[in-house]
Amino acid sequence: INCTTISICDSQSLGSITASKTETLGGFIGDLFNIQSVTITHSHHRGPLTLKESPDIVVGGFIGYYTSAMNIIIVPTILVSDCSNYGDIISDNEASVLGGLVGNVNRTINIDIVLERSANFGAVRALNPAGSVGGLVGCMEDNIAFDVFIRECANHGLVYSGVSKSSDPNGVGGLIGSVVDNGNLTIDLYSFENYGPIVSSSGNNMAGGLIGRFVGNGMSTLLVKEVLNNNTVNASGEKNDLGGLIGRMCENPLVSVKFVDIINNGYIHTVDRVVEPLETIYTELKSQ
Repeated sequence: INCTTISICDSQSLGSITASKTETLGGFIGDLFNIQSVTITHSHHRGPLTLKESPDIVVGGFIGYYTSAMNIIIVPTILVSDCSNYGDIISDNEASVLGGLVGNVNRTINIDIVLERSANFGAVRALNPAGSVGGLVGCMEDNIAFDVFIRECANHGLVYSGVSKSSDPNGVGGLIGSVVDNGNLTIDLYSFENYGPIVSSSGNNMAGGLIGRFVGNGMSTLLVKEVLNNNTVNASGEKNDLGGLIGRMCENPLVSVKFVDIINNGYIHTVDRVVEPLETIYTELKSQ
């Protein structure tokens, strides 16, 4: 879709959607380009979304894919408020990007994203190894001047990336799978709870109760307050970066990070080790 504004209110998507030979799929919108304003409020998606035999798969419970190259004077806004996804999200393709609410936000300039009082209850499952899988958002990548505000949200569904010996890194998280290669990014998160198990079985796993992979975000800010992870983080690969909060966090020049009132009740499981819930919140925190 390429237009100026979209508003969806008090709506439901009830049917099952199964597609192949396509790249994007969403419970309400598959692909958005150069939209000034997207507002989805008091709406629910309930049917399973399944994408098969497609390259570069991106699937979201509400929005599959969003990109924008608009003039920086105009600040595009995506607002998802008082919404819920109950449908399972499934892909059988490698390198999938899957999110319970939004699949992928990629290559935007000067954009605001607001997620508030919204939740995912469906399983988000990449049957083959995925690039990024998140309870609410699959991936945020290659964005500039990018502000994300998340308030009172939750994930209740399984977040799963399938079996593979691939050495390519993935990102699997209760909130966001991967946050990578963004500039001047701000994530302001207040009150998020994850109740779904996080499972990753590739050769190079980056998995966390909140974010799987936070890498390469220059001049950025991450503010996290009142977050609960209440389920396990599991991985079975040759390389495993796991955390109750963040799996891997590195190579973020000039980044500011603040965590307040964080609780991890989930065990961290790898092939040869089980970590007590209070032993770790994140495995690696570096600013380079």
